[in-house]
Amino acid sequence: MSTSAQHPLESLYRARDELQSAVHQVQHQPPEQVSDDLGCYATVNTSILHEFRALVTALAEQTQGADRQEVRAAHRGLRGVIPLFDQIAAYVELHQSTTEALRSPAPADRGTAASA
Repeated sequence: MSTSAQHPLESLYRARDELQSAVHQVQHQPPEQVSDDLGCYATVNTSILHEFRALVTALAEQTQGADRQEVRAAHRGLRGVIPLFDQIAAYVELHQSTTEALRSPAPADRGTAASA
C-alpha cells in the first residue's frame, strides 16, 4: 500500500487556518491578556516573517528561467516581494528593545507581585 506524500500547499493551508484561528482568539481576548502576551506575539510574528521570506525566496529560485510567461511574471513579482520582507525584518530589529521590554515584567508589576 502506498501513501501519497503531502503536498507543500497542504501545510500552508493548515498554517493559514491556524493563523486565522489565532487572529480570531486575539480579537476576543481581554486587552489586558493581549498586553501581557504582546512580547511573545512579536517574537512569533518575527519567526513567521522569516519563514515566509524563506518560502518566497525558494519559490523565486525554483521559478527562475521558467518557460511560461505567467510563471516568469510571477517570478518577477516574487523577486520584488523579498526586499519588502527584508524591510519589515529591519524595522522589527530596530524595535527589538521594545519587544524585549514587553517580554519582561514592568517594574510596577514586580513591586505589586512582591507585596501580594
